[in-house]
Amino acid sequence: LMGAENYWGHNSFFDYVERWYQADVNGGGEVLGGWYIRDMMSYFWPQGPVIIDNGQTGSTASTGTWLYSIASSPYGTGSLWSANGATYTWFFRPVETGRYKISMWWTAMESRSRNIPVSILHGGGTAIVDVNQAQNGGKWNDIGEYIMVGGNIYTVKITAPDGSPPSTCADAVKFTFIEKSNAPPLAAIESITPNPALIGQGVFFEGSGFDYDGTISGYSWESNIDGFLSDQNNFVVDSLSTGQHVITFLVQDNEGLWSAPKTQTLHICDYVIDNGDIRTSSIGNWQVSGAEGFFGADSLWGYSGMIYSWTFTPAETGVYRVFMWWTALASRSSSVPVFIQNAEGTENVFVNQTKDGGKWNNLGDYPMEAGSDYNIIIIAPAGSPPSTCADAVKFEKQ
Repeated sequence: LMGAENYWGHNSFFDYVERWYQADVNGGGEVLGGWYIRDMMSYFWPQGPVIIDNGQTGSTASTGTWLYSIASSPYGTGSLWSANGATYTWFFRPVETGRYKISMWWTAMESRSRNIPVSILHGGGTAIVDVNQAQNGGKWNDIGEYIMVGGNIYTVKITAPDGSPPSTCADAVKFTFIEKSNAPPLAAIESITPNPALIGQGVFFEGSGFDYDGTISGYSWESNIDGFLSDQNNFVVDSLSTGQHVITFLVQDNEGLWSAPKTQTLHICDYVIDNGDIRTSSIGNWQVSGAEGFFGADSLWGYSGMIYSWTFTPAETGVYRVFMWWTALASRSSSVPVFIQNAEGTENVFVNQTKDGGKWNNLGDYPMEAGSDYNIIIIAPAGSPPSTCADAVKFEKQ
């Protein structure tokens, strides 16, 4: 092997041996054939690049129909082309953990797409790189350097865009070992509950981490609204501000390297539920009303059986006074049914929306249990006057 490498060079010998294995070894497993030879070559010459050409059995896969291209300057014996969402994937399993430079070879034509997404699975997640195949054909084009862990399987996938120009080329991908490197750990958000939560309610956070070549030694939680939250893997906090939080979680390995961030949205709500809140839902085409005296940004109006619902999940068991805010107009219904779910069932009350607009109107006191969902539902009556307003609902613990 060493003599062959000196005589032919690493790339040529690798290509010859792998193609011989695929063609002449009767019954040799497809995956074993590709990976065994590359692992062997990487063992003897770990600094040498690994090239995966299109069509290599066990090292490539595709969806859609890929045809041989007539374009000049392919790598090896030829290149492929396709369009309209077809994908082509190259598989790589490094022997050694470290930083690898990935390069892609394609054949260029005027009919090639200019903005082709290439998805690269690596030790820290997935990267997306766009390439222009109308130029730079017939040569290696670098698409980034990435940490990869020895023994794991990574992929490079190209997806043919829809539209015009129509064609995308799949030819070869090269993986070049740059240096040994610490692989970044992986973070995972296990739980953020409850979500949404009321202001002042305790929210439980839990995350975990995994490190291929070490251990997890640190954690970091942050909110885009409230800043740093904790350096523990799990904790409870009850002092979050109202609003839509983007929670970011990272883990650190024993060599001080941080993971890629994981994020999740957390809604912290107050005891007022305005129309359009995450805790609302509707049936029918509710429109923004032009009436004055609305709560928050606006109020809505509907008619003829349209339904609007506000969902409240109390943090504490108790009796809650329920209020409703609407905008009043002469065209509003004077007998709008409101259904109030509570721990003892559902109460039905009627409100007159031709008056008392632009203020909180008391709908009564109702028992509610912590953690249960209760809906306040308004149904627009049919007939005349035609309109019903849906604006805001408030809850006050007694």
